[in-house]
Amino acid sequence: MSVITVLKKFVAPIALVGTSSSLGAGGYGISNYLNDVSRQSRQDEIYGENSKVFSRYIKKTEESENSFNLLCEKLITSEIGDRKEDFPIPECHKKFQDLVSKNKKLEIWMESDKERFSESFSQYFDNLSEESELLFMNNENYLGNWKYQNLDCNNEQISEKIIVSCSNNSY
Repeated sequence: MSVITVLKKFVAPIALVGTSSSLGAGGYGISNYLNDVSRQSRQDEIYGENSKVFSRYIKKTEESENSFNLLCEKLITSEIGDRKEDFPIPECHKKFQDLVSKNKKLEIWMESDKERFSESFSQYFDNLSEESELLFMNNENYLGNWKYQNLDCNNEQISEKIIVSCSNNSY
């Protein structure tokens, strides 16, 4: 048996198995990347080239003893301007469940790009108390604790995002 025949019969199949298993392991990352590209393509088709979600907002509504609804919106910027849209219910419920697992009393949540925070905030939070107004006027980073209606709120920065979480701590 020649060296070439041995290589063809034994080494080539082993190399193929090794290659396919490494592709399988990396498949998850590739799959996620392709989903992100596909999601961006659909978003570009609807909102124009280079569209980008710069804020997401979730609020519990119509709460009774054992049930509630969610208001789920996102703010999108694109070449044609900014717009507000609902975001898909399954995505909203999944995000809310993730958030509530960390804070059972969560009522309102907003995530915004830091550079667009002021715009995002004014879309969803109005009639602030004088104390809360002063916090935002004197705090260029918008960070800290404040009150909104009967809710205790906190703004924190994570990377280039400002996260607002408001909870009902009265019950």
